[in-house]
Amino acid sequence: MLAVSALALAAERQGAGRCALESGGLCVEVELGAVDLAGADLARADFSRSGLNGASLRNANLRNADMDMTDLRGADLSGADLRSADLTSADLQDANLRGANLENADLSGAILRGAVLDGANLRGAKLVGTVLEGASFRDVNTVGCMGCPPDPY
Repeated sequence: MLAVSALALAAERQGAGRCALESGGLCVEVELGAVDLAGADLARADFSRSGLNGASLRNANLRNADMDMTDLRGADLSGADLRSADLTSADLQDANLRGANLENADLSGAILRGAVLDGANLRGAKLVGTVLEGASFRDVNTVGCMGCPPDPY
């Protein structure tokens, strides 16, 4: 994984241009891959249409982040704060969202195939048209969630 300090240089080398990895930062249509952003404060950041497949965003603050159509396949978002985040049409296949706070997040049209959301907070979240095949939802708070699967446990 790339450390945050090496990220700007790596993004520049890939022709991705400037990418502000900070709260409210703009990082649109950038291929970042398996970058290590664990614990980073990225609240209100815009990662729309970017590639973060395999990235570590464990315990990151992504509150109100714009991640629509973002590639997050296999990403580690465990314990991340994703309250009110826009994840519409994001690809979260095989992502780890254990204990993530997705309260009021919009995951409409997202792909959660094989994702693990055990212990996550989906209170008020929107999962309309979301692909949930093989996803794990053990001990999840789904109060007021639109499109969440019924609790089978």
